[in-house]
Amino acid sequence: MILDRFRLTDRVAVVTGAGKGIGAAIAMALAEAGADVVCAARTEATLEVVAERIRRLGRRALVVTCDVNEKAQLEALAARTLEGLGRVDVLVNNAGGSPPKPFLRTSEKAFEDAFHFNVTSGFIASRLFVPHMQAAAGGSIVNISSALSHRVEKAFVAYGTAKAALNHMTELLAYELAPRVRVNAIAVGSIETEALAPFLSSGDLREKMEALTPMARLGTPEDVATMALYLASLLDDAAYTTTTAGWSSLQSSPLAGSGPYAEGEALYWWLYPNTMLNVLPGRLQTNRVIPLGADRCRVDFDYYYAPAVTAESRIDDQRLADDVQREDIAICEAVQRGLASGSYLAGRLNPRQESGLWRFHELLRAAYRRGVPPE
Repeated sequence: MILDRFRLTDRVAVVTGAGKGIGAAIAMALAEAGADVVCAARTEATLEVVAERIRRLGRRALVVTCDVNEKAQLEALAARTLEGLGRVDVLVNNAGGSPPKPFLRTSEKAFEDAFHFNVTSGFIASRLFVPHMQAAAGGSIVNISSALSHRVEKAFVAYGTAKAALNHMTELLAYELAPRVRVNAIAVGSIETEALAPFLSSGDLREKMEALTPMARLGTPEDVATMALYLASLLDDAAYTTTTAGWSSLQSSPLAGSGPYAEGEALYWWLYPNTMLNVLPGRLQTNRVIPLGADRCRVDFDYYYAPAVTAESRIDDQRLADDVQREDIAICEAVQRGLASGSYLAGRLNPRQESGLWRFHELLRAAYRRGVPPE
């Protein structure tokens, strides 16, 4: 199943600000995907509620009271994580915030406190956990930012500036730590949390916020949790890399031992004009595309396994491959309908977004120019 690509079975995730709201939703999403979760926040009682929900899913939950503004408490969080669960694969820097205050009433201390709470705390936590990710199979950091990092609103100069800095720190760390550790941020918009509820119940604030949202509704903590799970996923759909050569391209991604696959790396070789090689731990899959007409083809799909791969794993592997093939067929049929409609839009196909596919089209175009005589 395609959802197997997002399993975090037996991985360890650390979520700050996990006692309620967005942090609690992210902690639950990661646990539902199979992760053991370290729940960190200042209030133990709310953490225990979340931890008990995680344990009912059959996953381990470790409660660590922690004020991320205090370096010593972040150091204790890292130590407790490694002592209690033995590893760290995912860090979600969710704790943060700053109350709105007009610029002329914002003191230097309030401005600096907002920066420390939203940026420095994530910097310190990342610095504590990254060496352990690098020493193992790698990992993922997800920073929870805000739409105010790139939008403007009165009374948010401290908060918005801090979140903008968090965004750029995310980009810098992503560049420096790749490919072993991925670093991403989610710029959250208007989310209906417990903290926002009192403001929504009075006046017309809800209606104004919904009117500014294309979906005409406020977001939910689960909306953010879904994106966090995608970015944290250790079968790295979010970190596919594509390398092109003269007559081939290679897509690669770390693989996190989910579904029928062992931990390792997924390599997808495309050989012009019609062959694919899927190289996965303990197995090789080959695809040959046989043209049958202008708009039809046949795909010959073959499997080869190492002796250690069990019969049950082979069956699971072939079921997953069938699911993927059905999805690919649906995509191809949709594209073909678009091409036949006379009003097809190419969309975002360009060398940066889909360099492998672009390369194939360029080779095919060159072949047509050489082999098809002009009318």
